Amino acid sequence: MVIGVAVLAAAFLPLMLVPSSQKMGTAVAASALLASGALLALGTAAIFPFEMDTVVALARGRLVATHYGFYNTVVGVGILLDNLGTGVVFGIMRDAGCRSLHGCPSQRWVRDASGRSISSSDRGNSILFEVSR
Repeated sequence: MVIGVAVLAAAFLPLMLVPSSQKMGTAVAASALLASGALLALGTAAIFPFEMDTVVALARGRLVATHYGFYNTVVGVGILLDNLGTGVVFGIMRDAGCRSLHGCPSQRWVRDASGRSISSSDRGNSILFEVSR
């Protein structure tokens, strides 16, 4: 199980080393993405038997299928919330004018009383506010 978790952790290294195609080219970036996906799949396959054994142990041999179903529901809701949160973050970044994770202007976003987004950039001693919808 430790090896599986280590492989899952190592799956993010290719993306950290090659964050975009601008520095090393599209082929290297695509290879890093594929390597990351392959390592995630390998780590998941290594952990899956331990994960399912834990569900059986927690079920104490009773209603095992019900426990599997509950486990999969909880995992599915977690994935749904994670994807929703990621979409919200990327939507906020797009609205802020960010082209990528590395090409984002340094601005802080706040909301005024009417719910409009206000970005503030500290320029010297003055603060510039821009209202966007």
